[in-house]
Amino acid sequence: MQLALQFWCSRSLTAVLAVWRARTQHNQDLDDRRRAVLARLRSLSLAASFSRWIEYSSLSIGKREVMRQAVARIAHGALHRSFGAWCDWTASAAERRAAAERCCQRMLNRTLFSAFSSWCESMKLCAAPADRACLTLLPQVRVRGPHGCAARCA
Repeated sequence: MQLALQFWCSRSLTAVLAVWRARTQHNQDLDDRRRAVLARLRSLSLAASFSRWIEYSSLSIGKREVMRQAVARIAHGALHRSFGAWCDWTASAAERRAAAERCCQRMLNRTLFSAFSSWCESMKLCAAPADRACLTLLPQVRVRGPHGCAARCA
């Protein structure tokens, strides 16, 4: 009987131990699932806050770039205006130089015309009657006058 009692006790103890192990395993599985759900919820909130931070950062970077461009435009505005003024001055300086060159050319032509006219007159006055045949060619020579018109050495 003692052997049967031991067998029965060990059998009920084994059954109790098996139930206890099954419940413990079940409770551990539930705890693992709860932890997984909580971790997922935490990671979702973390992901949401991280994604919001990324969005805020990208907007900040975009705003910073726009502000940098605006400041650069303001800072370089004076440079652009002075460069435009320099371009205008250079163009007008080229026009002034061309006008001065035309004026100098006219003055040079006037001086040359005056010298040549004087030479023609002196040739007429100083020439001997025998050289009058050569002087008949002089009225044929055409030169430009001081204002660009054609004049004859008469």
